[in-house]
Amino acid sequence: IATGPAASVEKFLDELITWRELSFNFCRLNPNHGKLRGLPDWVHRTMEAHKDDPREVQYTLAELEEARTHEPLWNAAQRELQETGAIHNVVRMIWGKSVILWTPRYKTALDHLILLNNKWGLDGKDPSSFGGIQWCFGKFDRPWFDKPVWGVIRPMSIARAYEKFDADGYITYANSQFECFATSASTFWVGQHRSEVDFVPIVALEWPSLSGVPSVASPTRLSAILRLSPAAPLGTHLPRSTSLPFFLPAPWHS
Repeated sequence: IATGPAASVEKFLDELITWRELSFNFCRLNPNHGKLRGLPDWVHRTMEAHKDDPREVQYTLAELEEARTHEPLWNAAQRELQETGAIHNVVRMIWGKSVILWTPRYKTALDHLILLNNKWGLDGKDPSSFGGIQWCFGKFDRPWFDKPVWGVIRPMSIARAYEKFDADGYITYANSQFECFATSASTFWVGQHRSEVDFVPIVALEWPSLSGVPSVASPTRLSAILRLSPAAPLGTHLPRSTSLPFFLPAPWHS
């Protein structure tokens, strides 16, 4: 901190002290921190006014969890969450905001985001997660210009994200890290490495690290993780949601 770039140090301290403490006290003092009731009155007024606005598209929880939306950037963020337990902070805001547009009700959006973050995030159930997710709905913020679905909640556009940072590079990174195919009842291909595994009861898979050097995962019960029948057809593509939970995650980025 003493020798770092001033702007980066200021941002780090703002996240570490201001936003962390704000979220902690929000969860400590507000029993509705995980519900829409935890939001300010102006948010409830605008949600009531826009609750029946048509959504351009609606996704189920399963479609969101499996990163099957029409937006490659959002899908990449969801894959990063599943595979590392984290999403880069800039992309994470887009990840949260977009779900508001893609679900039939604001409550549905909030419930889905909390579930996905608690299930896959390293900071699941942490006050900072509740604070960050609720920020997407207007907590700790002010009213903006009125727009469909958003109301006066601060909007965030995926299209504009491509103008602000290397979104295509981020998508390429997220899509290239993990691939997994079933080649037989007892052989799985992971990334660029092959590993003969014993389907029942335990396995140790080679897993590509971010540096490209394979690492051996801790033994675990493969059938419980992949939820795939041993009789799966040859060449079955396993969804990315089957990422092994003992993969060592990357650190959070601010």
